[in-house]
Order: sequence, then structure tokens, then C-alpha cells
Amino acid sequence: MKIIGSLDYKIFGLKDKNSSIFIICKNILKDGILLLRICFCSLLFIVFNTVILTKILDNFSFIMIYTYLKYYYLFLVIYIFAFIDYITYYVYTVLSYPIIIFSLFIFILSFLDIKNIRINLETIILIGFLYLLINKFKFLGEGDFDIFLIIALTLGVLPTVFIFYLSIIMSGIISIVILIKNCFKLQNNRLAFIPFIFIATTVFIAIKV
Repeated sequence: MKIIGSLDYKIFGLKDKNSSIFIICKNILKDGILLLRICFCSLLFIVFNTVILTKILDNFSFIMIYTYLKYYYLFLVIYIFAFIDYITYYVYTVLSYPIIIFSLFIFILSFLDIKNIRINLETIILIGFLYLLINKFKFLGEGDFDIFLIIALTLGVLPTVFIFYLSIIMSGIISIVILIKNCFKLQNNRLAFIPFIFIATTVFIAIKV
């Protein structure tokens, strides 16, 4: 499905130059299953916003607001990337890099609190480990690492490990189902991974909230 125009490519650095980005809306309206999934995710987003606002109003404090704003920020960011990855099977660095820089800035500011130094150092070690792991075994794309980097800088070590393993497990189960359905033919079994990261992140936030 060609959805990215040449003009969009020049402006945003997107990868497909053959058709207009606005065709995406037309294709979504034609695809009933995709439209249903988008409606479900939109409903989930509305419910998430309602829960976050309710929690903030019930427990009004600076720490509580900061925590829930982090959850809100992460949910929104991964929601957008999951949608793009589901449609295009691609993570655009023109979108991910500014968010990584912003997350890194917040991460650096957290060093001002002495209590966060140990956790932040563990986060740095985890980021290095994930980078070496993904780079060596190539089981995830560089764009997927960008998303995990954003999560690690925002939430820290343990939440990132939880989200990482849960998304791997879910994607593995779905991959096996797809292989069985296609009689174990390996071709044309491409699977977007960031939607699984989004689901795992949502599960984590739901548990914490």
C-alpha cells in the first residue's frame, strides 16, 4: 500500500515516494478491519485520558501529576508510532529523534535528585545492553530500539524490562499463529512490532494506575 508522497518525502524524510500521504485516509475508510482497530484504539485513548485526569484530580500533588504526565506522554507517543508502524512497517527517524532528545533532556534533569542516580545508571546500562543485543542478533529493527530507548529514558529499568519481555512474548505468539495459518510459509509474514510495544506499555500503565 503506497501512502507517502514525494513532497512528503522531501519535507519529512519518509521512505515511499510514489503516492500521496492523504491516500492513507481513503485506504483506512476502505479497510473495515483496520477502521475497526483504529476505532478501538481511539476508544482506548479516550478511556486512558479519562482515567488519568480522574487520578490527578483525586490525588492532586506535584509528584502524582508528574508521574501521570509521564504515563500520558509515553502513551501518546507510542500510540502514534504504533499506528505509523502498523501502516508502513517503518519508524521514521525524523519523528523519533526529536522525541528521544526531549526524553533525554528530562532524563538528565532527573539526575538533580540524588535518589534517582542509581536508577538512572541502571537505565544507562540497560540501554547499552539492549543496543548490543538488538545489534548483534538483529531480531528487532533500529526503529524498535528507538521506541525502547524512549521508554527507558521515561520510565526506567524495571518498567522497560517488563514492556520488552511482554511485547516479545505477545509478538511471538501472534507470529506462531500466522505461521500456522500460512502453513509455515515464511514469505509475506511481515509483522509490525511497535503495536505490541504499545499494548505492553498500556498493560504496564493500567497496572500502575
